[in-house]
Amino acid sequence: MEEVISYSFSVQIFKNESGLYSYGVFQEVESDTSNELQLLESGEADTLAEAAETVGRSIKTLFAV
Repeated sequence: MEEVISYSFSVQIFKNESGLYSYGVFQEVESDTSNELQLLESGEADTLAEAAETVGRSIKTLFAV
């Protein structure tokens, strides 16, 4: 029987103590034998809009055609 692998993505954005917006993009890879959470990208932005735009670009690169 073929092993089933599933991928989940999550994004976290929060305003830090410096007043900047910290962001992270995570990927969880789950199979019958393992479960792994990977940080794909993280950083800071001046505004929430900039952080969201950067995160959006990061996620789009995962699905490049």
